[in-house]
Formats: sequence, structure tokens, C-alpha cells
Amino acid sequence: MTEKERTEYFKILTLEAKLIKQKYKTLGTGRSGKLNQWSGYIPLKNQTAYVSLYIPKNFPNEPPVIKVRGTRTNFNEELDILKNWRRGYHITDVLDALREYLERRRVDDRITKRLAEELQRMKEVSRTLLTGSEFVSIGIRRDTPSLREYSLRVTFSRYSRPKFRGRSITVRITLPEEYPTTKPEIEVSSGEEDMNLKIENYLENMQPLRTWSRDNYISEIALSLLKFFDNLAPPTCPICLSKITKEEQGDAAQCRNPKCQSIYHSRCLEAWIRQGYKKECVVCGKPI
Repeated sequence: MTEKERTEYFKILTLEAKLIKQKYKTLGTGRSGKLNQWSGYIPLKNQTAYVSLYIPKNFPNEPPVIKVRGTRTNFNEELDILKNWRRGYHITDVLDALREYLERRRVDDRITKRLAEELQRMKEVSRTLLTGSEFVSIGIRRDTPSLREYSLRVTFSRYSRPKFRGRSITVRITLPEEYPTTKPEIEVSSGEEDMNLKIENYLENMQPLRTWSRDNYISEIALSLLKFFDNLAPPTCPICLSKITKEEQGDAAQCRNPKCQSIYHSRCLEAWIRQGYKKECVVCGKPI
């Protein structure tokens, strides 16, 4: 480097030093006092990052080299400002871009961690969803590798009320980009409009969704759905209006009308007949 080049290089470094000290007072040149080497902390949201940078002799034709403690990232390959370097850029422009990049990446890391937690919690409740009710089971499926999309397949057992037996309902849960700040999006597909409406009305008033916060997880929604369907699926005796359990269905009576198929406790039907009523369905009037 010639004397003229050294003088010009020193002028450039002096200008860069002035700009750095104006905007990033937490950076310094260290004990050597060399203006081409800087290190220190730059502020991020709720924390700081320790940065060291080197200004090459060919600066500003060549971009600076930046390192951040705790990461092996090659920022000259990651930051657009360094990949598309121009003479008009200053070190402070690079530091501004670096701050934005680090803050965005920390947000991305937090979101990725949260999505992984969601998956783990869904795995933990999967057995309860499958075996937690004698009338309905819920299977969890991810249609894509994405941690933002889940399908809950609700299947009614042969012990559920007749109109539900053999049927299945799909509840799709999608986690939006703003998640968990924004609550999940839920789509119901049962093949019947009235069923969809009933479930959607329930979802609107479901505790985890109605009062959604960052502390809630979609596993809570899945468990709440299991409770909802467990209350909806069991056959109910039209006489006593109580649930007919799996054990009671062995000797239960049923309406012969294929469009009705109401189920009765045998004890309730016997008491009903003893009171002088006909052995007819109290719902549709057809024989039992």
C-alpha cells in the first residue's frame, strides 16, 4: 500500500469511526486503538449481542468481516448488504442490517421452539384422545411436514348414538404466522352443515379460544373437543334423559324406525309400560 493509499484509507477509517461512535457507543477499537478493528455490544430487543468486525484494507471496495459471539454464521454470506456490497455503504449500515437480522432470527428461533413444544404436547395427549372415551376417539395427523398444520380425525364408536355410528369428522388446526400471539385457525368438515354449525358455535365459546393467550396450547383445544364430543355422542334414553353407557347397551331397547333408532334403558321402558303406556317410541311413535 502506497503512502497515498494509506492516507486515503486512514481518512475512510476516521469517517467510519465517527459514524460508529455517534450511533453505536458500545463499540470500541480495543487497546490497540486500530480503527480497522472494532468490538463490543450492540443492543437488541431485551438483550445484547457481542460483535467484532474487521475493516479490510480494500474497504470500501470490499465489505467488512463481522462475527457475533456464540454463532458460527458467515454473515458475509447471510446479510444482503454484504452479499450485494457497494462503495456507498458504511459500517453503521452493516450494523443496522445485522441488528435487524439477529432480532428476526431470534424471533424465528422462539417460534420454532414454540412449534416444537406444540408437537410434543400433542404427542403427550394423543393416547388420551384415542382412548379417553367409549363413544368417540380422536386421532392426530400432520398432513404436511409443517409444524403449523394438524388434522384431528374424530371417529364415533358403535356405542355412540345411532345417527353418529360409523361417522367421522375432520377438524383442521392451522397455526398462523403470528402464532402464538394470534389464536389458531380451525376448520370443521363433517359432511353435514348442521353438525359443522354446532361444532363451530362450540368452538367460538371454547375457553382456550375465547380467552386465547400465549400461555395456551392447541393440545388444550384437542382435549376440549374430546370432552365436547364425549357429551354429544352418547345415546340418551328419551324417558329418563340420561346417558346410556356401553355396559347398559347390551339389554337396551331400540326403536324400529330406521330414521329414528332411539335407544331406551330396558328398566325405563319396562316402567313406562307398567304405567299403561304402549310399547311405542316416545320420539316418533313407531313400535319398539
